[in-house]
Amino acid sequence: MSDQIYAFDFSFKDFILYTEKDIVAVNKEGILLNDGNLINFRLCAENFKEAHKNSSGKCIAERIAPTFIFYTNPKPTKLTFLHRNKIIELFSPTRNRVYALQRKIEQYGFRTWDLS
Repeated sequence: MSDQIYAFDFSFKDFILYTEKDIVAVNKEGILLNDGNLINFRLCAENFKEAHKNSSGKCIAERIAPTFIFYTNPKPTKLTFLHRNKIIELFSPTRNRVYALQRKIEQYGFRTWDLS
């Protein structure tokens, strides 16, 4: 048995990065971002299905709270919910904002894969 160590070289260039502040709207088509890009739910589901052959065809992202990684092309899109100052966190905790987006995604018939 060998003691090989596998290193994964991930960097910011491996993802398209956004925070929740970049979200303009969420609808049945996807998530509209303030730069005009759309995270298209249908296309993400197709990409996820291609990567995970046994999937239902409804999964669009991996979720490791407070981050979603959507299966967009040509690179995955990472959408992160940042922690706010302590007073704001009392009234609007990050986990509640993450789950609010998750509920909207489910409302439109899609799912995310929880890896946390």
